Amino acid sequence: MTDRLKDFIENNADGFNDLEVPKESWDKIATRLGHSKKSNSVKIRYISIIAAACIAGIAVFMVVFNNTEQPTSQLAEVPEIVEAEAYYTSQINVKREQVYQLAGGFPELKEEMEIDLAELDTIMVQLKKDLNDNVSNEEVIEAMIQNYRMKLMILEDIKSFLEEKNEKPKNTKSYEL
Repeated sequence: MTDRLKDFIENNADGFNDLEVPKESWDKIATRLGHSKKSNSVKIRYISIIAAACIAGIAVFMVVFNNTEQPTSQLAEVPEIVEAEAYYTSQINVKREQVYQLAGGFPELKEEMEIDLAELDTIMVQLKKDLNDNVSNEEVIEAMIQNYRMKLMILEDIKSFLEEKNEKPKNTKSYEL
């Protein structure tokens, strides 16, 4: 029986191939299977956006990493900066710790303080880059020291504010019933 079917198909092959399949038939088949052209194109766009974001993120990381590494290489040549950085960094860390201990009930104050200090850190990175361009520039060195002083001043102001808020009134008397 299979030989007769095979012979029939071979003899009438031209009759089977003269009709074209309607275009919407393939779309219907694809939607039944869960594969649509739109979902595939959305997936491809989504994947390409993620890949582009990853590449951009890596590029930004490399630029930031390279910029922060370069300034410290030539700063060792300026003893004033090395000494000032060591002194002010230790003072800033002590004051920051004191502020954290006092600011337990003021989380928004801590956030604002961190934002201000982060801005000053960004300025410091730029100053270090400028100093690398011209190592003996006294104006840049003075601006760096001023940046450290500004950080200390911010921390001291916050600390004194918190100390005032945390002090209990001394003139009040408490009575028990």
